[in-house]
Formats: sequence, structure tokens, C-alpha cells
Amino acid sequence: MDTRTLVLALMLPPGGPILSILFGLILALGWPRAGRLIIVGSALALYLFSIPAVSDALVSTVGSTRAADMTAARRAHAIVVLAAGLSGDSTELTGVTLGPLTLERLRYAVRLAKELHLPVAVSGGAGPVGLTEADLMRNALVDEYGLHPRWVENRSANTRQNAAFTAPRLRQDSVSSVLLVTHPFDVRRARLAFEAEGIAVISAPAQVPPASDFSLRDFVPSVWALLVSHYCVYEVLALTRDALR
Repeated sequence: MDTRTLVLALMLPPGGPILSILFGLILALGWPRAGRLIIVGSALALYLFSIPAVSDALVSTVGSTRAADMTAARRAHAIVVLAAGLSGDSTELTGVTLGPLTLERLRYAVRLAKELHLPVAVSGGAGPVGLTEADLMRNALVDEYGLHPRWVENRSANTRQNAAFTAPRLRQDSVSSVLLVTHPFDVRRARLAFEAEGIAVISAPAQVPPASDFSLRDFVPSVWALLVSHYCVYEVLALTRDALR
């Protein structure tokens, strides 16, 4: 684990609140009241990050909970799918493979490509030596879906570079408007990155939750809600960083 990954793990939920609880326990040895306040506040934060009511609100704030506008989608010239991480070495798959978020995006992109008859670009440079996210995405599309992507961008290390390295290749083929496949929590940042490169974007988030009224379920902690909150807090940090540049 590199330093950046470790720092993020200790800042974002659940790492941040857990670290705060540990700090509160240590502080309580000398300053009981202050320690208890930190412990209670951190435990409350961990609970809030773990419930759908909060994670859904975070997605609405930093991303989008709206599905792709299929009328507008028909005006796009191509589909762009951004990588969203890899899974570590797996015995049954003999090595590093695409992570679940990336696979969800690819599956949705395949559906869009078949429905709209649009070419596909895949973008992502992280990965083991000699085999990047984009390479693995291309292999999955070809081997598992019989779909050959037209563009494979495999040098980018972040969303800004996804756009910077993919946009010129799209423009070379007269592509100026794309369906951008991400997830609801990172719709905004991905759209801004591609628009900054002169590419018009129609957002196409994968795994958009259905609209529903509040219920008791929204206040019951879940691993999925905690994961979504984790990504949303990361997006807040990334958007803030980009705004300060």
C-alpha cells in the first residue's frame, strides 16, 4: 500500500471515524470528558455514514441520482467508460482482474452500445506491469461481450487524465459529444473534466438507485451505504482540490 492510499484510508470512512474513536479512547485516559465527546461524536459519524439516508443525500450533493436521458443520449457520438479500480490477485481468475465498480460500468456501457449503436472508448491506466485497467476492460468487452472498443486509453492515473488523454483521440475521429459512464457519486467531477477538454457530456451513471420514499430501511446501517459514503467523501476532497488549482 502506497502512502497516498494509506492516508486516504485513514481519512475516509470508515477509517477516519475509527481512528477518531481510538484517539478519543487515548485522550480519555487524561481528559475523560473530552475523550468521551470525541468517542461519541466519532461513533455517531460512523453510524451516519453507514445509513442509506445519509449516503443517498451525499450522492445527490456531490454527484447525481438521475439516470441517463435516453433522448439526449441519441445525440451522442460515442460512449466513454472510465475505469473504477481493480481487484487483487484472485485464485479462481488467476490474477488481477477488474473490480466490481468497473464491471458494473462495462455492463451498462454494453447495453447502451447495443441499444444506441455507438462506438466505445475505455480509459484507465492503473494496473499491474504490462496490463492496465483499460487493457483489462478491452479484454472483458471482447471476451465476455463480443464488443470491440474503438479507443483504448491506458495511460491515465486519475479522472482529469482520463479526460485529457481520451479527448484528443475522440476529436481526431470527429467525436464532440459522449455518453460518459461512471457511477452516481462521481458524475459531476467526470463531467467537468471532459467538458474542460471541449467534449460535451451526457452523463450515464451506472447503478442509479430507484426513487423511493423514506422508510425504516434508510436508517439501518449497511455496508453498501458505508461504501457509497466513502466514495462521496473522496469526491468532496477531489472537487475541493480541483477548485483550488
